[in-house]
Amino acid sequence: MNNIDDITLLIDTGASITTLSTETFNSLKTQYQATLVGTRLFQTANGTTKGTVYTFDTLALGSYQMNNVQIAILNFDMKGNIGGLLGMNVLRRYRFQIDQENNVLLLEKK
Repeated sequence: MNNIDDITLLIDTGASITTLSTETFNSLKTQYQATLVGTRLFQTANGTTKGTVYTFDTLALGSYQMNNVQIAILNFDMKGNIGGLLGMNVLRRYRFQIDQENNVLLLEKK
């Protein structure tokens, strides 16, 4: 059984926490790996909204694997196949560069 979810995220260096849309979260095969932390208010570009925070046991970003990553689930709709926002709680774990010419996120362990 394949317990891997591939999700396309938009890089948002202004987001303190990685977020998924409610629709994307509900479609995950790996929901059972998430532990409910609680609800809180988030400041977004569209104002203040309430979201639910979960801690995922394991999260892979390319070939890198992280443990105990918090992700906020918010009720929003992204265009196309974007499932959420990749925030600084994940990005700060790495040295990263955004190669805009090739649309690639380059990561290196700190």
